Amino acid sequence: MRLTPGMRVASCGSEWDNMADIFRDLRFAWRVLRAAPGFAVVTVITLGLGIAASTVVFSWIDTVLLRPTTGVRNAHELVALEGIAPDGGRLSTCTHPDFRAFQEGLTVASGVVASHTSFFTIGSSDHAGRALGEVVSANYFAVLGVKPFLGRLFLPEEDRDAPGAYPIAVISHRLWTSQFGADSGIVGRTVRINGHPLTVIGVTPPDFRGTFGGAKLDVWVPLSMILEMGALNTWAAADWNARFLNVIVRLKPGVTVVQASEEARVIAARIAADHLDTHKGIGARMLPLWQVSYGLQATLREPLYLLAVVCMLVLVIVCANVSNLLMARTVSRQKEFGVRMALGASLGRIVEQLLVEVLLLAGAGTIFGALLARWLGESLYRVLPFLEPSIRAALDPLLHVAPSANVLAFTVTISLSAAVLTSLLPAFSIGRVHLIERLKEGGRSGGSSVRSHRVRGALVMLEAALAALALCGAGLAVRSFQKFATLNPGFDSRGVLAAHFYLSTNGYSLSQEKQFCQNLRLRLEEVPGVQQVSYADSVPLSLYGMGSDRVEVEGFLQDQGGVISLPRSIVAPGYFSLMHIPLLAGRDFTERDDVNTLPVIIINQTFAKRYFAGKDPIGRRVRVSDTWSTVVGVVKDSKYHDPPEAPTPFFYGPFRQIYYSGYTTFFYLRTSGDLEGARVALRREVGALALASGLYETTALSEYTQGGLFAERIVAGLLSVLGILGLALAAVGLYSVMAYAVSERTQEFGIRMALGAQRRKVLGLVLSEGLVLALPGLAAGVAAAMVGARVVSSKLNLPLSSAEPSVFAWAALALVLVALLASYVPARRATKVDPMTSLRAE
Repeated sequence: MRLTPGMRVASCGSEWDNMADIFRDLRFAWRVLRAAPGFAVVTVITLGLGIAASTVVFSWIDTVLLRPTTGVRNAHELVALEGIAPDGGRLSTCTHPDFRAFQEGLTVASGVVASHTSFFTIGSSDHAGRALGEVVSANYFAVLGVKPFLGRLFLPEEDRDAPGAYPIAVISHRLWTSQFGADSGIVGRTVRINGHPLTVIGVTPPDFRGTFGGAKLDVWVPLSMILEMGALNTWAAADWNARFLNVIVRLKPGVTVVQASEEARVIAARIAADHLDTHKGIGARMLPLWQVSYGLQATLREPLYLLAVVCMLVLVIVCANVSNLLMARTVSRQKEFGVRMALGASLGRIVEQLLVEVLLLAGAGTIFGALLARWLGESLYRVLPFLEPSIRAALDPLLHVAPSANVLAFTVTISLSAAVLTSLLPAFSIGRVHLIERLKEGGRSGGSSVRSHRVRGALVMLEAALAALALCGAGLAVRSFQKFATLNPGFDSRGVLAAHFYLSTNGYSLSQEKQFCQNLRLRLEEVPGVQQVSYADSVPLSLYGMGSDRVEVEGFLQDQGGVISLPRSIVAPGYFSLMHIPLLAGRDFTERDDVNTLPVIIINQTFAKRYFAGKDPIGRRVRVSDTWSTVVGVVKDSKYHDPPEAPTPFFYGPFRQIYYSGYTTFFYLRTSGDLEGARVALRREVGALALASGLYETTALSEYTQGGLFAERIVAGLLSVLGILGLALAAVGLYSVMAYAVSERTQEFGIRMALGAQRRKVLGLVLSEGLVLALPGLAAGVAAAMVGARVVSSKLNLPLSSAEPSVFAWAALALVLVALLASYVPARRATKVDPMTSLRAE
C-alpha cells in the first residue's frame, strides 16, 4: 500500500500522543510515589541492594570468565595451549622449543604467541616503581590485534631468538598516566627497567590489560630480553626442560577448539617421541581462555559459579519482597482503581500505569544499586589477604566495578526483569476484583483480600526458604574457611617477619644475589631480638605459588611411562629450624652445599613413602632436571599450596647450589619481640648494604600464608554479605505482610479486646501467625541447603560440608528471631488498639 503524506502526519501525531502519554504517566507516577515516601524508599533500597550484589558478582564473572582478555581483535578466536602430564594433570606452561614447534606446526592457527609474567622495577632504585608485566614474543601484539595508543608496538620481524636483541619496551596507558604524567614525549625515551636502559616505543590502549587471566598488566618487553630482565638465568631457546611460557593461539576463522586440540595432540606426540627424556607421556590440548589453569580464572572460576547461584537467590528474594510490597499497595488502592475504571479507564490502562510506577522505582533502584556496587567492589579489599602494591594494582579490574557494556547491559536487564516480574501478581490481583467491590468503602475485607493474603503469605514463605538457603550457604562457607584457617600447616608462622626482595629484576647478577643474601643474613643474625634468619625462593601457602622440576628417582619405574614433575622450594640452611618443620632423618643443608660440592636435596615424608617404598631414602639418588642429586634428609610433611591439599610429594634444594636468577627471594626473620622492631632492623641492615628500600616489601609471614585461602576468603566474605542481605530482605517482607494484616484487622483486634481478650493473647496471636509464615520456608531452605552443600562440594570442588549441624541450627535460630522481631512491631501495634474506637467504627 502506498504511504500518503496524510498518513505520515497521522503517524507522527500518534507517536507524539504516545510520548505525551508516557510523560503524563511518569508525572502521575512521581506524584503517587511522592505521596507514599516510606513505600518508595523501602522499595528502592530493596531493589538497589539486590542489583548491587548481582552487579558486583557479574562484573567479576565478566572480568575473569567472559572477557579475560580485552582490547583485542576477535577475542573469540583466541584459545590457550596447555600441556597434559602423564598422570592427566594440567601443565599450564610450555618450554621455548615447544612454543616454536607449535608456532611452526599448527596449520589451524593464524598466529601463536608466548608470554611470561614477571615483576618489573621501573626507574632508578631510589625512586623506583613496581609493576606486573609480561615478557612476550615479538608477534604478541600483531597476533592479538592490538593497536598502539601512542608510538608503535613490537613488530613480528623483531621475533628473533637472539639474547639481548631489541632493548625496547611497551607500557600500559595506566602506567603512562600514573608514573609518566601522560607525557606524549614518552615515545623514544630511555627508561631504566629492571636496572637496564630500555627505549619506550609505545603505549597500549586504555582497554588492553594483557593476557594473564583478568589481571591488568603494565609493562611488555620482548622475549629476547628475558635474561636482562632477570626472569631467567640462562638462555632457554634450546632448553626442552624449562617450562616458563604461557602460549595463546589465534585460530583461523571456522576452526573449532576440538579440531585445534587434535592437531596439538599430534604435534605433542611427535615432540614426545623425539625428546623422551623431557617429554615422554606429555600431551597437549587447546581450551578457551576462561578455562586455563593459571591466572584469576584458575583461582576464582568455581567460586564464581557458587556466588552467581547465591546472587540469583537474593534476586528472587528481592523480587518476592517488592512484589509483596506492591500487592499491599495495590490492595490499599482498590477504591482508587475502581473510581478510575468507573470513569472509563480500561484495566490495561490501570496496569500500564502500575508498570510505569514500578519502572520508575526500578530506575531509582538501579542508580542506587550502581553506586552501591562501586562501593561494595572497593570494600572487598578488606577480605583479601596481604597483597603487594604491584599485585593489588593488577587486581584493579576485579575490585572496581567499571561501567563496561556487558555490566551495563546486565544491570539494565535485571532491573527491567525485576520490574516486570514484581508487577505480575499485583496486576493479576487488580483484574480479579469486581468493579462494585472496588467502590465499596469496606471492600478490603472481601474475597480479593483473602486471595492477596494467601499470595503474599506464599511469597513470604518463599523469601524465608531462600533466605535460609543463602544464610546456611554463608555459614557453611565461613565455617569451612575457619576450619582451613586453623588447620596445622606443618610449620609455625608466628613471630616471623617475611621480606620479599626484588634482586634479579634490578640488575643483580646471580653471584651478586647469592652474596647479598649471605651478607644480609650474617648482619641480621647479630641483631638483638632476632633469633633465626633464613631465606628461600618461595613462601608456602602464598599467592606466589611454588616452583616445580622434572625428577627421576633411581630405581623407580616412572608413573604411566612418563616424566614426573614435582613441586619444590629452594631454601638456605636453617630454614627448617626457623619454620619449625621437624627433620625426621639425615641432616639439614649447610653453607658447604654449593656449586662446588655434590648436589643434594631434602625430601618430605610423602616423597619418601611414594618413591622409596619404606626403604631408607638417605643416600639414594634423584635426578632433578638434568642433575643427579643425593638425598641427605627427610622432613615432615607440611602444606605448600593450600590448607586442604592432600599429602604431596615435595623436595627442597640448597640455595647456594641450585638457586637461579628469575627466582624470587624471601627472607625470614624469627624474633623474640615484636615484628616492628625486626622491620626497623631489617631496614637498617639493608641500607648498610646499599640496597634501596623500594626494592623489597615486608609483612608478617602469617599475612603471606593467607594467600592459600584466597578463593575461600572471597567466597566466605561475599556469601556472608549475601546471606545477611537475604535475611534482612526476608525480614522486611515478613514485616510488610504482618503490618498490613494488622492494619486490616484493627476492628477485629478491638472487638477481641472489648470481649475480654488480654493484650498478651493478641500479641501471641500475631507472633504465632508470623512464625506460621516463616517456619515452613525455614524448613524447606535448610533441607535445600543440606542437599546443595553436597552438590557444590562434589561438582564445583568447593569445600562446603553438609555435616555441620551447628551451622544449620544457628541459621534457623537467626531466621526465627528475625521473624519474631519482624512480627513484634505489628503485634505491639495490635495490642494498642482502642476497643471503643473499634466498636464505634463497627
